[in-house]
Amino acid sequence: MEYKYVELNKLVSTTTNIIAMADRTQLSTATGFLYYGCDELVLVTNRHVVIKEGKSFFPDRLIVRMHIDEVDLSKNENFTIPLYDEAGKPRWLEHPKKLDHPELLKNEMLDTFIDVVCVKIDKNSKLFNVEKTSNIKLASKDQLSPSIHPAWIDRVVSVGYPLGYYDNIHNLPMLKTGFMASPYGVLHRGAPLFLVDSVAKPGVSGSPVFTEQMLYYRHSDGSMKKFDEPQQFFLGILSASLIDMSVVWYAYLIDEILKANYNSLLQS
Repeated sequence: MEYKYVELNKLVSTTTNIIAMADRTQLSTATGFLYYGCDELVLVTNRHVVIKEGKSFFPDRLIVRMHIDEVDLSKNENFTIPLYDEAGKPRWLEHPKKLDHPELLKNEMLDTFIDVVCVKIDKNSKLFNVEKTSNIKLASKDQLSPSIHPAWIDRVVSVGYPLGYYDNIHNLPMLKTGFMASPYGVLHRGAPLFLVDSVAKPGVSGSPVFTEQMLYYRHSDGSMKKFDEPQQFFLGILSASLIDMSVVWYAYLIDEILKANYNSLLQS
């Protein structure tokens, strides 16, 4: 018996496999997810997914595969997202700040850039029209409230496509759990990221990271409180491996990117 009629949730429905292309050549696979902010729909992934200057890695477009039916998982479609406009200007948005911590920069995957980008979805595209009516996409309201303090060793869930593998019939990614390896909310070595104790395999760059389902939580005043029903929160964007752990950039960076590039969004 095939169970293909199940309720989609934000963990799996907003996340997509990414194929980075240059002309007719497939360069790599990665992970990304849709996010709604500043009245715009964007694809969020890592910067090294769209460009790596030092390695002459310059894809011209991304191919994503999204569900087009919120009930039937077998109904999916490929969409192409160009990385440059007609004038050759990049269509992705970056964070205005740069990293300057020498210890972090020793890792080849962590350069001076915050490794998060938002790729604009053209409002005239079919992808935008398909997704704009869906209620299943991430937004700032899905992020962890400052009043909720996860424990240092709380379990987290990442959603991605390790080595490009996934259920290609139902378009479902793989889920992986791990524990926080550095305290959430702290700028690890001065950078806006925290660590989890799992190794990031190729293909999972850009994966969204969530809390586990939470019924009880520690409030900022130190007390334990209970939700009316289990909740799950968006924590950040998985990036490189660092000494057998994974780097996760804080989710709030997405809104900072969108706000810093608001004028650019208005002109697009």
